Amino acid sequence: MIKKINIAFFLSLVVKMSLAQAFFVQNSAQFNIETGAFLVVEGDVINNNGGISVNNGEIKLLGDWYNNSTGNFFNNTDNGHVFFYGGDQSINGNITYFNSLTLGGGGVVKTLNTDAHTYGILKLEDATLETNNYIHYHKNPRINSVKWDKGFVSSQMLGGYFARTTNTNNEYYFPVGSD
Repeated sequence: MIKKINIAFFLSLVVKMSLAQAFFVQNSAQFNIETGAFLVVEGDVINNNGGISVNNGEIKLLGDWYNNSTGNFFNNTDNGHVFFYGGDQSINGNITYFNSLTLGGGGVVKTLNTDAHTYGILKLEDATLETNNYIHYHKNPRINSVKWDKGFVSSQMLGGYFARTTNTNNEYYFPVGSD
């Protein structure tokens, strides 16, 4: 009986461990990150051929994000969270729909090179989200769904915007500015 418990405990630890990769490339296959699990990518995430994936856990990214597929990267019903924690990073390729997105890394710039959407939480810790001439759509109408500390959205090019869904007469914060 003790051996079975130890094996089950060991398997539980293996499932909960993080997986660190120099880069992560998806070529039309689906992957699942379950609740409580996380994937650490020390390089870039690259989606090439549209395998819709399930992220109910966390992806911690130190490199850039590339959605080279014409379809969604994630299933729209996911509850997962993507963290950009590297230096200056970018979101590239075709539009990406994130559930929740956190931008950090210590006073760095995260650059949009395509439109992006968030449906859960957008957290701007200490990074600037530079939209260039693209739009970041935040689709969650909850008042407290955008959080920030020292971070903000900067749209210094014509056509670059931060768009936020609202559904009440209450005050909504738009953490925008420039350096």
